[in-house]
Amino acid sequence: PVANVTLLRSKAQAFVQMQDPASAARMLQQYSTSPPLLRGRPCYWQYSNRDTLASPSGTGAESPSVILLLTVQNLVYP
Repeated sequence: PVANVTLLRSKAQAFVQMQDPASAARMLQQYSTSPPLLRGRPCYWQYSNRDTLASPSGTGAESPSVILLLTVQNLVYP
């Protein structure tokens, strides 16, 4: 399950914080063979180098292995 998301609109990316490392690993495994489409554009997942994501409560991720970087190629915002 997703715990937190930080959007980077100008880069067509998002940091997605999962609740635990197993959830992050399942997400990567699920989409490694067939990337999902967002508005018809392929999305790619990878582990992020970030070790924390700021959340509204001020807490961050507990481990770098729970934060994924989602990149959408050639995304056009409406």
